[in-house]
Amino acid sequence: MRACAKGHLYQDELLHCPTCIAEKNDQAIRDVQAMFLATAVAGGYALRVAKKSPRHVLMFKSDTRIFCGTNLDAKPQIEYTTYSTETLAKVCPGCRVAIASAVEDLTQ
Repeated sequence: MRACAKGHLYQDELLHCPTCIAEKNDQAIRDVQAMFLATAVAGGYALRVAKKSPRHVLMFKSDTRIFCGTNLDAKPQIEYTTYSTETLAKVCPGCRVAIASAVEDLTQ
């Protein structure tokens, strides 16, 4: 076993720390959300909303990550809907807050 610069332990035969790779991947997905969300707000993209309750909004370019930060175990059945206050009122509170915050950041 060895440790990466952040102190995560991983197997000697691996070239890079799997935890650090996952963290960088997660950050990259979060970083591209603003661009896609801006287009969705303008009506260019639809939001993908899980059909089952709680109705989570899936992040763009991911089938299992959702805006409230929870990872889904499997790809859910989804429906496509336009961005609106009515749509946000019907999704999980965590997704609603995360999307509202991201949209507010877009306008600043």
